[in-house]
This record gives sequence, structure tokens and C-alpha cells, in this order.
Amino acid sequence: MRFRRTPRVERSERRSTGVVEARRAIETVVSQTPQAAALGADLVGLCRRAVEAALAEEAARLGEVAPDGRRVEVSLTLTGDDEIRELNRRHLGRDRATDVLSFPMWKDDEEGAETDTGTGPASGPGPEPGTGPEGAPDEPFLLGDVVVSVETARRQAAEYGRPFPEELSRLVVHGTLHLLDYEDASRRGAAVMRGKEDAVLVRLGFDPRGPGAAGR
Repeated sequence: MRFRRTPRVERSERRSTGVVEARRAIETVVSQTPQAAALGADLVGLCRRAVEAALAEEAARLGEVAPDGRRVEVSLTLTGDDEIRELNRRHLGRDRATDVLSFPMWKDDEEGAETDTGTGPASGPGPEPGTGPEGAPDEPFLLGDVVVSVETARRQAAEYGRPFPEELSRLVVHGTLHLLDYEDASRRGAAVMRGKEDAVLVRLGFDPRGPGAAGR
């Protein structure tokens, strides 16, 4: 996590998730939280694959955002309701828990995104020196941060009648799409994002038209 004025995560696990296009490597940095440890290696690995699959599905869009071919880095934090509520309050001014927050690091302005209300202003940092579009070739392109509440994901999976791994993957994909500047504040934008989420879930082996398809 690279949020200004938030507690720093001292340990994180770095692992390359693969290549989404020729010479475009993707690295997902997963913060070592209690929630991630409780999920286990298989579900954490699924979350990494969800990031990779979303960027593979949107390779053209990624090329527009990060056109110089550098390795792309995404930070993923799997946390709980209390922690995401604090981030939501601090960065978006909304004192409540939510399911996923996204913070693009490549933009000149400071923005955050949230699944249940679309995009909005945030007090997170802008691009770090040397990491945005003008960064050095040997430095990664910091696409941004995705934060998911595992507690909310479990509740929503039960509410929508879909498997928990599918709901967790959908939230990770949703947050990753926000990093690519997709929005769901409008009805049309939400429909576009939902279609893209479904396409990525198919890549991951899920059936988004199966049980729970009527949910969010």
C-alpha cells in the first residue's frame, strides 16, 4: 500500500503473475495481512490471477495508460471491514465499510474509486517520482492500489448466492478495472464494467451467468 498518512505495511510478498502481452510483465504485490494469511495460498493466488486476467483482457487499454512497455506493478491488499472503513473515511470522506477501493497511481490528479458509488476524490498520493509515464525504463510502472474487504466479500457472496471465490475474484477484477480509468458512477459505465468483469471471470473459469448472476 502506498497511501499517504496510512499505516505502512512492513512486509509484502512480491511475485510475478505473468505476461499479458509481448514483453509486458505484471507484478502483483500482496500485502501480508491477517486476512490474506487466513485465505491461504490458493485463494491469494486466485486474486493474483484475477489481476493478471483483467489486465490481459484490457491489454489495449493498459497500453494506453502505460505505453512505454515497462513492467507494471499493482498493489493488492486483502483486509477487513474496519480497515477498509478507515481508508474510505480518510481518503474518500465516507465513514462506512465498502467492498473494494481503488487508487490509480499514474494520474496527475488524486482519485479513488469505490464499487458501490463509482469514482470520487481521494486524498491518496499521486504518482511517485520515476514511476509514472515519464519514469526511468528500469523502474516499474505503478498502476495503483486495490483494497478488498474479505469480510464484505463473504457477506455479498452469501447474499447473491454465488461462490465466495467468484465474488472475491469479481471484486479484485472490479478494482483493477478502476485502475484503468473505467467508471461505474453512471448506469452506462456500470453496465460496461459489469460486462468486462464477466469476460474476465470466464477467463478465470467461472460462470458469471450461473447461480448468483442476478446480484451486483
